Amino acid sequence: MTVPTIYTFFARFVEHSGYFVAADNLRDVEFPNELIAAESRGGFPDIVLKCTKRGDTVFGGELVELKDAKSMSIPSFNSSIPTASKNVDELPKSLLRRLAAAGELPERLNERDVFYLVRGRDLKARPAPKTKVLLISGAFFETVPPARLLRDAFDQVANEATGLTASISPEVLKAFERREDFARVRHIRGASVKVRFRVMTEAETDANLLNEKQFPQFPADTFSLLVPYSHGSQGAVDPFPWHRPPSGLDQIATYRQIDAALNMVSPNIVRNANGFVLPHPLNDPFFVVQLPLNWSST
Repeated sequence: MTVPTIYTFFARFVEHSGYFVAADNLRDVEFPNELIAAESRGGFPDIVLKCTKRGDTVFGGELVELKDAKSMSIPSFNSSIPTASKNVDELPKSLLRRLAAAGELPERLNERDVFYLVRGRDLKARPAPKTKVLLISGAFFETVPPARLLRDAFDQVANEATGLTASISPEVLKAFERREDFARVRHIRGASVKVRFRVMTEAETDANLLNEKQFPQFPADTFSLLVPYSHGSQGAVDPFPWHRPPSGLDQIATYRQIDAALNMVSPNIVRNANGFVLPHPLNDPFFVVQLPLNWSST
């Protein structure tokens, strides 16, 4: 069975979930180096996971962005517009050179899945601080294509300023999808100032998974993985013990792959995990596996 690297990445963190409680900064967490192809500290993504080859099949290589908040609101997306996947051509050239040198740019895996590792913390909560960690597929945030998102945003600006619709070429919209293309400082001949564009996106209230009132399915002191559930069901599946899934669910590839990754790291994880299917307010449902952050002591 082919197991996406991201599932093993999640399982390894669950094994040592105390990292996320103790670390002052998400970057201080001890990442499993054997799963990481490259890290970056400037621009998207923060982490590129390793590819895995099995015969003619190449998989893995997911892109992971770190989002750390001292609140229960998902921080702004400053480096790129969140999407389900990105082509490797959109990555910074310096990162591509390092991936190529490490043999981590196979031609058959140009399109990479995107995930966001989000930690929310309420340090003022009583009787004890609260921590919530989620590893979220970028598909959760991509409910409209980036080009339409930008076009409609520019249209709103133009309409509010002039009452007219914005006239922007597809080439300009495409440039604004790639931070590498628009975010550089621009020097204009004869100008005494420089120009730099910046695009920021923020999660709508309906998509703020850290908000316990909006999403009570994600209580404090839990660690959850969310991936698309594309099996035709639009309804919720109530939480179930991971090792006793509802009839038929254990035959779904997503369940079997995650289960294999959890068991590969530790069978004890499986006995402490719950699963459920979460309806999305604007998208297809998402499959969730969840554990308490202190699972090893329960």
